[in-house]
Amino acid sequence: MAEKDQHDQESGATAHEIFMELQSQQREHKMWPPCAVPHPVPCPGAIAHELFIELQFQQTQHKSCPSPPPTPPCPSQCQTPPPPTPCRSPCHTPPCPSPTRKWLLYTVLFAVSQTAIILLFARTIMRIRTPEPRLSSPVVDVTYSPDATNPSFNIRIKAEIRVKNTNFGRYKFQDSSISFCYNGATVGSQFIRNSRAGARSTKRFDVMVDLSSAGLPNQPQLGADLSSGVLILKGRASLKGEVKVLGVLKTKMSAELDCSIAINLRECIVGDLRCN
Repeated sequence: MAEKDQHDQESGATAHEIFMELQSQQREHKMWPPCAVPHPVPCPGAIAHELFIELQFQQTQHKSCPSPPPTPPCPSQCQTPPPPTPCRSPCHTPPCPSPTRKWLLYTVLFAVSQTAIILLFARTIMRIRTPEPRLSSPVVDVTYSPDATNPSFNIRIKAEIRVKNTNFGRYKFQDSSISFCYNGATVGSQFIRNSRAGARSTKRFDVMVDLSSAGLPNQPQLGADLSSGVLILKGRASLKGEVKVLGVLKTKMSAELDCSIAINLRECIVGDLRCN
């Protein structure tokens, strides 16, 4: 009898434990999050994505859009699906810029181009340069006496003077003269008539100058130079005038000629000619 009571108590305890275990499992099942439900549930993100793709496909059928991309597989539970990519059709055209922006762009481009043209014009055409006179092709006729007590010389020089004008306007110069000196003393000069050099051209004219030592003061070095056979002279001229560009802009200029001439007295030739 006692064994039967003990067996009934154990059976009751076992049934109670099973009941409590079932209660516990039910409570745990109610507290599970939506993603932890054992049976599969539909993915709301995938459904929204499919609806969006379908709507895009219907709207773009009238615009000859390409076929919509295939529906991506439903992502796993507890993951948010990626945002849908809108249909980018080749027939889609960007909005046109407003007229105000167009005029602003045209104004800026016009101002930049005009500034560049003005700068180029100022640095080329409107830039005034000093004309460059040069002495060239000299021919000499020499008679000299290297006597130590009374040295003397008489020289005739025929040469060409070139006035190079690199400006975009003509250069007109006044009457002037060219002088030849020995050790700072003038031994001869020649008148130069007024003339003009055209725009970006060179004016050429000939001069003939007679040089003599008759008017020189006492020059102890003259005898030694004549004995050496080489006489060094300086030729100088100043051509004053003005440059006129485009008939409007006038600028006064003074073109300076400064040349050094080494004359070979024995051979009656110019051995060296240098102009600054």
